[in-house]
Parts: sequence; C-alpha cells; structure tokens
Amino acid sequence: MCTLNVIPANYGSYHQMYRLDGELVAMSVIDILPHCVSSVYFMYEKKWEKFSFGKLSALREVTLAREMHEAGVPDMQYLYMGFYIHSCQKMRYKGEYAPSYLADPEEYTWFPLEKCRPLLDKNHYAAFAHPEHSLAEPASEPIAGPTPALPEDVLANTLYVAGFEGRTISAAPVTDADEWADETARQTILITLGALGEKLAQEILLHFAYDLS
Repeated sequence: MCTLNVIPANYGSYHQMYRLDGELVAMSVIDILPHCVSSVYFMYEKKWEKFSFGKLSALREVTLAREMHEAGVPDMQYLYMGFYIHSCQKMRYKGEYAPSYLADPEEYTWFPLEKCRPLLDKNHYAAFAHPEHSLAEPASEPIAGPTPALPEDVLANTLYVAGFEGRTISAAPVTDADEWADETARQTILITLGALGEKLAQEILLHFAYDLS
C-alpha cells in the first residue's frame, strides 16, 4: 500500500511511502506542480526487484494525478517522468506508457513519442518542431552566428562569483570578471546569457571554473 492516501492540498515536494504488511519496501519523491505530478526519484528494497516496483510507482503517480483532477483541479492531467535519452536502454521503459509526449528542444512544445521515434532513431540531435534542424552526427564545431547583445542594465545585474571568504561568497557584475576581458570568453558568456534570456540571466550566479589537469 502507499501511505500518501490524502490528496495534497498544496504544490511542492512530497514523499510516497510504500509499505507491505507494515514494512517500508519503497519510497518515491514527487513534486506536485501546476498541470502535473513530477516523478523525481524512486527507490525500493532490492529483494523486491523482480516485482517491477518502478512500474507500480508510475501507475500510482498517474492515479494521483487523476485523483487530483477529479477532486477539482481540472488542469492536473499529466505525469512528468523527467528526461528521456533514447540511446539509454534503462530509459526506454518511459516510452512504454501511452500516450507519451516529448518536449521539442527548441520550442518546448510537446510531440507524441511515436512521431519522435523515427527522428531519434537516426539522429544524434533531434528537433521535432523543425526536423530540418536535426543532426545525424555530433556537431564538431560551434554553430556560427552573431553574438547576442545584452543591455547594459542586464549585464550590470548579471553576477558572478568574485571570491570566497570563509562561508561567505562575494559577487560582482560579470563585466568585472577577468574572463570578460578575454574576447573568446566574453563571447561564450554572452551566448550563454542570450540562451538563458534576460530575466533568468539576472537571477543566476555565474562561477568560472577550470580543469587544470
């Protein structure tokens, strides 16, 4: 049995405890989000491995989404199972549930898995909204394109880790970083910030680290 018998009243993170004759045999971590139950992590006692507890937890989480939907949350309609790597055999089980959808990596719109599989089978990078953007082989060189220009006020509010003192982190505008003075590094920073978008760029803390091995 699963001990989360009460429908969650708030969004957030929860544990579902699976007990058999009073013994804790499995536990899942889930997030209750607008529109979906998000499956974060699942663990179980190894001796129960042959009973496919992973599938049991997925069915329970689907049921939970349906229970919340029927209890008066009409937008609660989905189970989000996280990342899907087509070449990873251990992730193929996610495609056994139907209907399943994958998010397009460029437009973040959803496409039925059955329509995505042919592109995933023959491409290293698959774009579902624009199949012509798919790549059969890994990109050997960065895709050429203009470096995005960001407003001065955005750059002033984009911070990086300038140093540490004990347990305190000091931050400063990214334009003060030594990396900003290097043209190649500056271009990389701008491309990264452009991909994040102006709003998110001002909410993160950049940390420049190097592999010296």
